[in-house]
Amino acid sequence: PPESYALELSEWERLCVEQSNPEQSNREVLRPEISGLVSMGPEPATWSPQAAVVALDPETSNPETSTTPQSEDLNPDPLNESPQVLPPETTEADPGGSGTEPGADSGSEPGAEKTELGDPELGILRLREQELSLRRPPIQVPVYLFLNASYLTNSNARASEEPVDDQLLRTTLSLTASPILTRRTTAFATVQGNLNRYGELSRLDYNELRFQAGVRHTLLPRLTGELGWINRQLYFQEDGDRFLGDNAVYAAFSRRDATPLGPKTSLTSSYRVQANFAEPKTSDRVVNSLSTTFSYDLSPKLATTFTGLIALTDYTQQNRQDFYGQASVGLTYTLARNTRLSLFGALTRGGSSDQRVDFDNALLGVSFSTNLKLF
Repeated sequence: PPESYALELSEWERLCVEQSNPEQSNREVLRPEISGLVSMGPEPATWSPQAAVVALDPETSNPETSTTPQSEDLNPDPLNESPQVLPPETTEADPGGSGTEPGADSGSEPGAEKTELGDPELGILRLREQELSLRRPPIQVPVYLFLNASYLTNSNARASEEPVDDQLLRTTLSLTASPILTRRTTAFATVQGNLNRYGELSRLDYNELRFQAGVRHTLLPRLTGELGWINRQLYFQEDGDRFLGDNAVYAAFSRRDATPLGPKTSLTSSYRVQANFAEPKTSDRVVNSLSTTFSYDLSPKLATTFTGLIALTDYTQQNRQDFYGQASVGLTYTLARNTRLSLFGALTRGGSSDQRVDFDNALLGVSFSTNLKLF
């Protein structure tokens, strides 16, 4: 029955999106939290959306680099403006023959600085000061449409002490806006829909509606911080009943470094802490996760990744703690600029104070992803 499901997080969804876009493995990736539905574990320290957005456009979803364009110079040089030319002014001759120049004050002291420059032919030239413009450039708001389809098979689909082999087909459609606030700060908002269809466990098919919003800021040249909020609503496909409502707030930090192995390699380390407030209340929890990803570009279009992840989940409304570790590998081929095809596999080992839960699992999958910049 639905009330007996142990609600948890799944590692396969992180792999589905992460391997489809290895450059954004540090971004938040959505995963259902139902040990009764999929092989699960606490949420890893990776996005979205960028990347959403994250897990978003390759140029803007990567939290390690800032894609904010340089601001244009809005202050024109006043010297470039053509001076206003006035017609020559006629002056009466000096009756005393003092030789005073036209426009000069006969009563001024010798050596006094003249405020106007005269010319016998052009007359008096005056330069007009131009007010400097203080207007800021308008905020840019790129909007992207994302599509992802993943198929995988795993040895413990329900993360239970009695393993069940099954397959899962997951399709995702999301719309993401990522306004660029400053050169180092980007906000993002995402609405996403997911369809999850099992093989043998078709009675557990479900749909998901997800909202996410947050701010990503470059703290240091290679260090990025992110704060955000996530709302998830899960519904059974058969009767449309909602079986999970979940709100979460999180903070994540990610650092990307070069390695001594050459410019084609990189090392990304991420830490994430997340507090979930769920309905039913027994699923309230705090998740801490730490991950490290090594990336290697085999060619301009082919890349591979190796990821290690550990996660600890503490349930606040029940006496339960979960811990698990995962090692995964992925191979991604870029079909077009924004289209990728990925193969991935993972081994998971872990346990729980709840004897009914077992995270030991092996999975293998393929993923296709593409995105389109709408405006």
